[in-house]
Amino acid sequence: MLETFEVNKVLIIAPLRVARDTWPAEIEKWDHLKGLDISIIVGDVKTRIAAVHHPAMIYIVNRENIKWLVEYYEKNGMRWDFGMVVIDELSSFKDYQSQRFKFLRKVRPFVKRWVGLTGTPSSNGLMDLWADRGFYRSFGECGVGFGKEFPPLRSFRFFGGDCVFDGADYGR
Repeated sequence: MLETFEVNKVLIIAPLRVARDTWPAEIEKWDHLKGLDISIIVGDVKTRIAAVHHPAMIYIVNRENIKWLVEYYEKNGMRWDFGMVVIDELSSFKDYQSQRFKFLRKVRPFVKRWVGLTGTPSSNGLMDLWADRGFYRSFGECGVGFGKEFPPLRSFRFFGGDCVFDGADYGR
């Protein structure tokens, strides 16, 4: 998507250790990804601010800093310019009343593509099921096969434990 200019900047949201260690290590490990500029938005405030302003294609933030990131953009009059948001461990967003969920809802109109990765696509109950699917309903005006109220996503793919939901440009 970066190659075809469908999106210009990607934000990856992951648990702290995964954001800080795993994503950068994996990007470095694979030859076809070595040319990607990344910026890791973790650490103290000064470090995070520097990371936000570092020119890169991919920005990686831990989920506890989502609220801070959205507020930083708002307070500094910056336009939310991430064309794609990837949520690693989507199941950690099952609480639609959480701060991170509410703050992502604020930037929903500015994101062209949402991707959710999870190794646990099944829910523990009806509310968990609603939150996972409602997440995409909220953010992309789409869902996974719930008929008229939740029309199907453009695509749903399952890759060895990771689910990729693609609601790009749906209903726009």
